[in-house]
Amino acid sequence: MFRRLLSNTHRTATRTVQRAASTPNQAVVQRAPFTNVPYQHFFKARNFSSTALNSTSYFQHSKFKAYESMANESTAPVHLLGIVGVLALSGVLLPAEVAENSSGPSSTTADTTAVTIRQKNKESENNFDRFTKLAGQGDANAQYNLGIMYANGQGVEKDVKRAVELYTLSADQGDAYAQYNLGVMYERGEGVEKNAKRAVELYTLSAGQGDAQAQFNLGVMYRKGHGVEKDAKRAVELNTLSADQGYANAQYNLGVMYRKGHGVEKDDKRAAELYTLSANQGDAEAQYNLGVMYERGEGVEKDAKRAVELLTVSADQGFAQAQCYLGFMIANGIGVETDLQRALELYTLSADQGFANAQYNLGNMYYNGDGVEKDNKRAAELFTVSANQGNALAQCNLGQMYRTGEGVEKDLKRALELYTLSADQGIAEAQYNLGNMYKDGQGVEKDAKRAVELYTLSADQGLANAQSILGNMYVHGQGVEKDAKRAAELYTLSADQGFAQAQYNLGRMYALGKGVEKDAKRAVELFTLSGEAEAQYNLGIMYANGQGVEKDAKHAVELYTLSADQGYEDAINKLKQLEKLGL
Repeated sequence: MFRRLLSNTHRTATRTVQRAASTPNQAVVQRAPFTNVPYQHFFKARNFSSTALNSTSYFQHSKFKAYESMANESTAPVHLLGIVGVLALSGVLLPAEVAENSSGPSSTTADTTAVTIRQKNKESENNFDRFTKLAGQGDANAQYNLGIMYANGQGVEKDVKRAVELYTLSADQGDAYAQYNLGVMYERGEGVEKNAKRAVELYTLSAGQGDAQAQFNLGVMYRKGHGVEKDAKRAVELNTLSADQGYANAQYNLGVMYRKGHGVEKDDKRAAELYTLSANQGDAEAQYNLGVMYERGEGVEKDAKRAVELLTVSADQGFAQAQCYLGFMIANGIGVETDLQRALELYTLSADQGFANAQYNLGNMYYNGDGVEKDNKRAAELFTVSANQGNALAQCNLGQMYRTGEGVEKDLKRALELYTLSADQGIAEAQYNLGNMYKDGQGVEKDAKRAVELYTLSADQGLANAQSILGNMYVHGQGVEKDAKRAAELYTLSADQGFAQAQYNLGRMYALGKGVEKDAKRAVELFTLSGEAEAQYNLGIMYANGQGVEKDAKHAVELYTLSADQGYEDAINKLKQLEKLGL
């Protein structure tokens, strides 16, 4: 006689997920590190500054620089841990490629870049008097240079309002640099009331004279619709003019536009070419994005070793996404020898800059004891800072820690809150875990119907655990009308992914002809695949009775023994009965 069809206790609810590098036969749910991690193009602003006259400037001209670089396109690799309730993630969150950031020079986070006076010969602060005299005579260059000195407070007390006046005098005479700097001042509202429309006018005058930086900034304004009607195609044209002059920022942003098909037909190959030009000039974001493309084989031939090289030079410049992505590759031996200690160092560098994915990955390493002594408390701290930034995977894993009391005091209510935040972002594991809490009434009133809704969301994403337990709900009519046929369909989806409980339950349905046509031979196949104690016991019965397989009493006893060794009570009792009978 077969044991009852199935138990509605889903033991996987207490399993943790390990990272992808663990043994192939582990009973965990794994998610490929790069799948389902869409590119997220976002524009990142590089802004101008006014620092020392003689300091080295990244830019070609002696002018304030307002620029945007495109932030990463993906989502940093995440070292997917596996502490999410029944299942968590195995792998790593990958940072996205960098895309252009919508924040412009007026961003409150804008850093400043050095500017130098545009002169053929080296000038000192002693030239203040000479520039003042020449400016008073209407000399446009002197007016511009004097404006620089007032803007920087060099040789004179800093006075951005006076700088604006001087730039205006020079710009009115057609000086392209002055037009550009004045445009930046209007865009940022420094020394003058903020006026994006006026900034566009000034950038246009300067860009019309071939100024690469003005062309670039104007392109940004058109892309954002800032001070001018949004026009992605015009933004591409302007960035192209700037990029053709070798301007690294424009090459980079133009690469992102080709990468995402923004204002131009999508062309990964062209994007890679542009990133290469910018990367060769030392642009960290371009190096990072190009590295991602080499790692994925998009727009270029796949080359993990080259990806590591590019990510390394970007990471060495302190770029957090590159540090995280490189850490992932080193942790998993992609294009480089595996080195968990080095991966830990890179994740730490990135996490210390507040990068949520790195904080999550680092938390996984502490949780799993990879490259560092296992420390659940530290893992919880890292998941917390990542979760507070909205990282869905960190929310899910932190929820599991609160649910089990690992590294934090057990708090089912807090676990429920965290699972909910993660589930609302579409994380299948969180939806599944949250479903378990509603099914069992943990931290919330029991609600089988809500559990079914959550399991369905998770199952629809292909999560084997959710498909299996949802099959249970259909078998028992919990939160949903009984439907053996639908249960069999769900068990099949889960069993095809190698989920042992689903293989067992599906085997029972074939053995009993519930929801499917009775098929003892198919039941034997599924019980054999499962390896669960219940499956071994039922398989023993089939061998003992010759159901779906040739009768073999000796093998039946072997199977009962395997099941009993796992503590399965029915198998233990069966062996005792056989012993009494002298069999």
